[in-house]
Amino acid sequence: CYECGERVERDSAESGADPRALVDQAVALVAQSAPSGWTSVHGVFSMAGGEEIAKAVAVTPHNAVGFPVSARAAELIRRQREATVGPQGPWLRLLFDLDSSGEVKIAFDYGDQEIPADQLLPGEAYLRDFETYPRPDAGVWLLAHMGNQGQQSRSPAQARGDGGTRTEPRQSADEI
Repeated sequence: CYECGERVERDSAESGADPRALVDQAVALVAQSAPSGWTSVHGVFSMAGGEEIAKAVAVTPHNAVGFPVSARAAELIRRQREATVGPQGPWLRLLFDLDSSGEVKIAFDYGDQEIPADQLLPGEAYLRDFETYPRPDAGVWLLAHMGNQGQQSRSPAQARGDGGTRTEPRQSADEI
């Protein structure tokens, strides 16, 4: 099952690459590196601005084991990312789940929700990515991460105070 398949197919004609084949090849390479006896493999590729994090975990009957992702698999995913750039820019994370029957589920993350800390790149990487691939919008969390390394510049109390909280309800005669 491929999410965002329509976008992938449309963009692949322009790039000359087959994004589905690139992902399938990369997932197969990751699975080949998994410990024997795995029942499922879960992976994530986090990429932006020339930096990346690639992680994989194999679930076996006894435990879950992290294992390295090959440079070749990461290269295939890099090519897939370039081949599928659209109006939203490229994805920031590609996540996959593979079960032992060969069924693959792929999801693309464009940064709408905050990325987990162990998959988060430096703010400068996202900034470079946004400069290369301008986007119409970005999540507030990502803008903060790019602008000040995710640090709040004011306390929650200050944010509430600056938010224009009203103590009395506003009256309006012309609103529905």
